[in-house]
Amino acid sequence: MPRLPERSLRQDAGARVERLLRAGSGPTWPSTADFAAAVGVYRSAIRIPGVAHCSMEYFRWAARSQLRAEGRRFAAAVARPVEVPVLQVCGAVDPWRLAAAGPWRLADPSAAAPWVGPTQRIELVPDVGHFPHEEQPGPLTELLADFLR
Repeated sequence: MPRLPERSLRQDAGARVERLLRAGSGPTWPSTADFAAAVGVYRSAIRIPGVAHCSMEYFRWAARSQLRAEGRRFAAAVARPVEVPVLQVCGAVDPWRLAAAGPWRLADPSAAAPWVGPTQRIELVPDVGHFPHEEQPGPLTELLADFLR
């Protein structure tokens, strides 16, 4: 039972990985050759020993840390405001974006100010889902370069 998530990611040569990519993508990326290439890489990677375990460990840690001292220390550390400029890039059609943590606040970026400080910049990439770095690498690179300047 503890390894069921890992098995589900690896079975059928990583078919679930492809389903997750499709489910989180914007409307145009899945029909491209770039998507097919990315799917091939990710499906291959998930079958490398240890990769599926490490992929699931984030979710396990997030749940179990709630009850442990390291989880309380982590929560305290991230509760402090960030003291450097912050660029938040999200896909406009990201189906997994949390309503309390994303560019839903473009109209009121100050709502996140207690955590990211006054120098937050939010960019919403149109027609992009959960993977802006994969779906639109060119525009994302431009946003990052502009921000870093």
